[in-house]
Formats: sequence, structure tokens, C-alpha cells
Amino acid sequence: MTRFFYREADVGVVVYDITDDVSFKHIDSWITEFKEQCPDAHIVIAGNKCDLNTMRVVTQSQAQSKAKEFGCYHVEVSAKTEKNILELFKHIAIMIYKQSQPDASDAYLKLR
Repeated sequence: MTRFFYREADVGVVVYDITDDVSFKHIDSWITEFKEQCPDAHIVIAGNKCDLNTMRVVTQSQAQSKAKEFGCYHVEVSAKTEKNILELFKHIAIMIYKQSQPDASDAYLKLR
């Protein structure tokens, strides 16, 4: 990815395909490159194509371990069925809001 696209970003979403182990293996380099350009940014790891669970090659526990390793939030989504897409963007919105308003109450941030 061209560094121009994430210059001065507050949040990065690293997306891998749960049916493609190669895409999952690239997460380390993608996160490292992003963190070099945006050291203070938050990162979310999104496993796409969760609607194809029967074709899964990357387990949820593998992905959650990777997220824990980097201190990232992890969610599985489906761009096709829109599963967890709203959850992903709510989480991003809350992260950005908390960064700009560190004294905000968590109760206030619960989006419905």
C-alpha cells in the first residue's frame, strides 16, 4: 500500500481473508509498515468473508492471538452480508472519540 494513503491516520484497518492463509501471514508486515508511518494510531484487524465459514483456513483463535500480540481489536466481518460491519465502524468511532475526549464516560459511548 502506498504510504500516502495512511499518512497522519488515527486508525488503520488491516483486513485479511479468513479463507486465505497467505493474506493472514501478511498482517505482521502491514501493521509494522503502518506503525512506522503512524506510531500513535490505533489498529483494527478485520477478518473478512466470515460468511464463508466452511472454507475457513484461519481460525478465530489464530486471529485473536495475532490481535493480542499487536494490542489490536479483532473482529470478523462479511462485506457481502454486512455481518459485523456496523460493529467494526462503531468500534472505530468510539476509539477516535475517546482519543479526542479522554475524559468521556464509557456509559456515554455505548452506541446502540
